[in-house]
Amino acid sequence: MTNVFTLDSLRAEADKEFSPFKLPLSDGTSVTLRNFLRLNEKTRDAVLAAVEGLNSDGDIKEKISSATKIVELVSDANGKKLIKEIDGDLALLLQVIKVWMGETQLGEADNSPA
Repeated sequence: MTNVFTLDSLRAEADKEFSPFKLPLSDGTSVTLRNFLRLNEKTRDAVLAAVEGLNSDGDIKEKISSATKIVELVSDANGKKLIKEIDGDLALLLQVIKVWMGETQLGEADNSPA
C-alpha cells in the first residue's frame, strides 16, 4: 500500500518542520514571524535586500529602515503593532531579528547512510 500525500498534508508537515516564531506583545496579542524558507520568492528577495541595507555602511536611519522592513516583511498582521512597540529602538529591532533568525533557522541535515 502506498502513502497518499496531499498539498495540505505536505503544507502541515512544512509548518511543523519550519515553524514560525511567535512573539507576545504587551497588549496580550502576539505577532508571528514566518520562517524565511516559507516566504514567497518576492518577499524573500525583499528581505535579502533589506539585510544588505542593514549590513551596509549607511547611517542609523537607513539601518532602522532596513531592520523595520525585515520585521514587517516576515510578520503577520500584528507586525505593525510590534514595530510601534519597538518605537525605533535599533538595538531591540536587531535583537528581534537575531532571535527570529535563530528560532527559524534550518535544522541540521540528516547523516547519509554510508
